[in-house]
Amino acid sequence: MAKAPVDQAEGLRRLLASPLPGLCTVLSADADGQKDALMQRLAASMSRRGREVILVDGISAAAAATNVVTSTDAGPQAPAHTLLDVARGHASLDQAGHADADGYRRVPLGADWDDPALAALLKRLAAQQARVLVDATLDADGCLPLPLLADGEVVVQLSGSEASIRTAYEMLRALKDQCAHGSVSLLVTAADPAHARRVHSNLFHAASRYLALSVRSIVPQETLHV
Repeated sequence: MAKAPVDQAEGLRRLLASPLPGLCTVLSADADGQKDALMQRLAASMSRRGREVILVDGISAAAAATNVVTSTDAGPQAPAHTLLDVARGHASLDQAGHADADGYRRVPLGADWDDPALAALLKRLAAQQARVLVDATLDADGCLPLPLLADGEVVVQLSGSEASIRTAYEMLRALKDQCAHGSVSLLVTAADPAHARRVHSNLFHAASRYLALSVRSIVPQETLHV
């Protein structure tokens, strides 16, 4: 019987299944676009379970600058309000981004991470009933775009390749001081569960020994079969 792909969002669903609201930032050690599909599946799954989910698109500076929301059905749409517009009082959250057919709201970040109003809005949303998922990258200095993100869950997504593992370790090195009081997790995708556990074990011991950083594992329980 053929093996179906592992449900890459399963581990994150378990991690974020608690009834408490919160903030989760996902970073990627890969450059193949895998994370975007993962986050969409996760947001859709959480929405189906009755959670209010806001997916913040912060990864694309170009998209943030133009504030364009795209649709696979209708092509590019008119410029959309960003989360920054909401933070500055120029729009309501219902006017920002677009409501996805799967039940979550996808909102472009905007061009200015440094605005204090943005941090205040994210903190307020995370303290309410919404689950805020932030698609982000580290800056040129290896820092999270907003210090506030380190107070929530930070997930580093990687595949089982050597290049991805090296990049993930460098990310952990950059995060060790920023997330001293927060939580850092590893999500290994595009690998069978046994290999994912080996990758996590190696990174866990390296982070513990050389970085004094404790990381959690998010791996699927088993490979699905059809």
